[in-house]
Amino acid sequence: MYPDDLSIFATKWTYEYQKGILDIDSLEPLISYLEKEFPNNPDIPFLKLIAYTHLNKINEIYKLLDKLLQMENLKFSANSIYLTGRISNILSINHDNSPILIKRIFSKLFKDNPYSYFVYSLIRSGLFKRSEILDSQTVINVLNKIIQNYIVPPPYLLLKKTELLSYKFTPDSLKEVEDLIDCLISYYENYNRSDSIYIRGLDPKHEFKQCIGLFPSTISFWANKTKNPEKGIYYLSRSLNFTPPLHPIRGFIYYDMGNLFAKFNLDSAIKYYSFALQSLPPDAEGFKKLVVEKVGKLSQFSKLGVDSLIKMYRLPKVYLKSDFSNSFV
Repeated sequence: MYPDDLSIFATKWTYEYQKGILDIDSLEPLISYLEKEFPNNPDIPFLKLIAYTHLNKINEIYKLLDKLLQMENLKFSANSIYLTGRISNILSINHDNSPILIKRIFSKLFKDNPYSYFVYSLIRSGLFKRSEILDSQTVINVLNKIIQNYIVPPPYLLLKKTELLSYKFTPDSLKEVEDLIDCLISYYENYNRSDSIYIRGLDPKHEFKQCIGLFPSTISFWANKTKNPEKGIYYLSRSLNFTPPLHPIRGFIYYDMGNLFAKFNLDSAIKYYSFALQSLPPDAEGFKKLVVEKVGKLSQFSKLGVDSLIKMYRLPKVYLKSDFSNSFV
């Protein structure tokens, strides 16, 4: 708390701004006071950035960003839940005015604070995958640094690394992504049998388990990028074995399998598009129309209508295998 923790001002200004009661005229005098009283506090430049953004002082923001980049180590209260989210938000707001500077600031903060809540929050939010915001190679280097700090790397971090590499392929990363997908499927299959990954402390917040719906899209992206639909289908079919029976992602997995089959086996593509229609959630009507359109381009079956198409293929039965998940017959 104040005076030890100046991040409280970021929280105060955010609250007052959202309530429409922020006294804009008080910001500059307060910043001047804080600079005088706490000249060596690393949070001051970032509080200034927040204040200047509220005041819409574009030139001052530009000068401040440039000054921040000149610092050898760009540190701040990177573990403060009050400041880290606001810093990410303010930098994103200023991105359109200074895209190059903002990207360099984000990347430097990511590099200089690898074990911080700030970096963790960027990884968890998905912002780390946006190449216009963060330098991808910097993110990979930091992720590798964090992962190497563990005797047994947490699967959640491996999943995030796989997500990034699948979006930012390099010739050297193709085999690594495939190895990571194999590893992650093994972890999920382990969850299918027991909760030992949680018990061993590898997934203490169940973050990896909760991301089960995001993993199949990474497989699909990898399969399309590498032009390897057969291997993608193999991985997606394995992912069905550990995806809960009522999880909305099941329909999208079938849809992705249909897309991959469409590259070499039209009959199987239609079959899995039919499975997708039976499994997609009720609020995905637009997506169901897209599936029917795709089928229409492959064959004459679409003339029969959605109901007839669904009746042609019976969705595989599901049975509960354990307290933790399910399997298929």
